[in-house]
Amino acid sequence: MNAPQKAGYWYLLTGLLLGLMAGLLYAWWVAPVDFQNASTPASLRADFKDEYRLLAASAYAANGNLERARVRLALLGGDPLSMLAEQTQRLMAGNASAESVRLLSLLAEAFQSPTVEVANPGNASTSQTDVPQVNSSASPLPTLDDAAFAPPVTQLAPVTPVPSQPTLAALLPTRILAPHAPSATPGAPFALLDQISFCAPENPGLLEIRLLNAADVPAVGIPIIITWPGGEETIFTGLKPDIGGNGYADFEMTPGVEYVLQLSANTTRITGLLTSTCVDSAGSAYPGGLQLEFQQP
Repeated sequence: MNAPQKAGYWYLLTGLLLGLMAGLLYAWWVAPVDFQNASTPASLRADFKDEYRLLAASAYAANGNLERARVRLALLGGDPLSMLAEQTQRLMAGNASAESVRLLSLLAEAFQSPTVEVANPGNASTSQTDVPQVNSSASPLPTLDDAAFAPPVTQLAPVTPVPSQPTLAALLPTRILAPHAPSATPGAPFALLDQISFCAPENPGLLEIRLLNAADVPAVGIPIIITWPGGEETIFTGLKPDIGGNGYADFEMTPGVEYVLQLSANTTRITGLLTSTCVDSAGSAYPGGLQLEFQQP
């Protein structure tokens, strides 16, 4: 009775092996899985896309090649500027490193900066320079009659025109991008355009800040340092686009505390920021807000 039982085990094992081989054959040759666009950055997982953007921002901070950064982020699909602002907001909410936020902010602002088109002044200098040739027929050889009296004349060989060397201006590219140094606020320092006090019971003591770059476009991802006696906080524009747009940032002030605002690596500094006093319809006092508007010249 043991022999039929052992034979049954062998049959079972043989069936499993045949089934495994048939499954592999079907999966590899009959109906293999066809991955569509699996090698593009757009197919990456969301967290890998965030890492991809951070690497692109790090590369831009190192070499300043804005066009290359645009090409890299375009491979992810969507609006690169909105994605950078959204990722910066998530990093701020997750207490990520300040360096990561700075790199993303730098690239986001560079995306809004206009490029400078410079005409190539060296196009005409690439042509050949005409070198005058000596005309050998201008002075004919003396005849036998006056050979004794005329001085000997040497016939000069014709001079071949020599092409001029291209100047440095001719070697420059016709399209030059505006330089972006790896700093938190590239470009000219922001200048204060307007400062208005306002009363809003729903947002008491709110400091609203709006930034425009030189192209009159909201500047996203710009770090703003707010300091007060015994404290300091850094905020970024573009983290609340649904409230004030990409160039908007706000900070809640405490009544009676004097604040200092710093922009453009402390080049722009606004002191003496205080809440005002407002009165609602019921006669109750509450702290008023303050609106500041800046723009790069």
